[in-house]
Amino acid sequence: MRKNSDGAGIYKLKKLSKPPRHLKVAEAAIFMKLFIFFVILISSFAFANGQEKPPETDKPKAGSFRKPLEEIQKPKEPSADRIDLSYDDGCGNPLGESQIYSYRYGKVIAVTDENKIVVKVLRSNNVSDEEYDKADNETRRMLKQAQLFTVSLVGIDETINQSEIKRFLLEKVFEQDVILIGNAKKDNNKKLDALVKLTSGGEIDEVSRYLLEKGIAKFKEFQLTNLVPLRTACELKRAEAKAKAEKSGIWAK
Repeated sequence: MRKNSDGAGIYKLKKLSKPPRHLKVAEAAIFMKLFIFFVILISSFAFANGQEKPPETDKPKAGSFRKPLEEIQKPKEPSADRIDLSYDDGCGNPLGESQIYSYRYGKVIAVTDENKIVVKVLRSNNVSDEEYDKADNETRRMLKQAQLFTVSLVGIDETINQSEIKRFLLEKVFEQDVILIGNAKKDNNKKLDALVKLTSGGEIDEVSRYLLEKGIAKFKEFQLTNLVPLRTACELKRAEAKAKAEKSGIWAK
């Protein structure tokens, strides 16, 4: 220290020297560590956000024809045009029949002593209007000719409770329009074992089933393979079982 003219002390500051090289290296290392830490931190946040975002695997990309996952996993409803062969009402599936049966439209004109019915069938009633229009005069004449069929009611024992069966046929079936369902045993055979359905739309639908269900007649086993629908015997037995359970008609005793 030196004094000035007034005797005051003068301090001369010593110029600081540059920081040592090893301090610069330490500072650079710290900066690098901080930089790496921030990079890792930002990457972690980005990864976490990506994990929380709902997957888009079920959403088709633009221009893609792939169906959404919900649509693929959704149970398919049965098509109205598709026959459900798994249906069973206890007598099988009514739509599962592979055999084709004849349907004849006619009118009941008589009831025999053996409780059979005589049905007058016009062939023209059993062809489409288009077929009739296309037919020549000779074919049309033939189609207008009546055919008489003597029909036995399928599954009915005609020897039991005869008077009640005849009374029913005369009161409820005689002079009614009917549909005969069944195939003839031979071509041009005018004797049929058939199901008889009334077309009036009243309480009585199929005659044999009604007779059994009301206890008017008794069921009779039959062998008519390929002549009437396969489920016929099952349906008729079920109708008779109902009459027995309710003690109707002949089962009341």
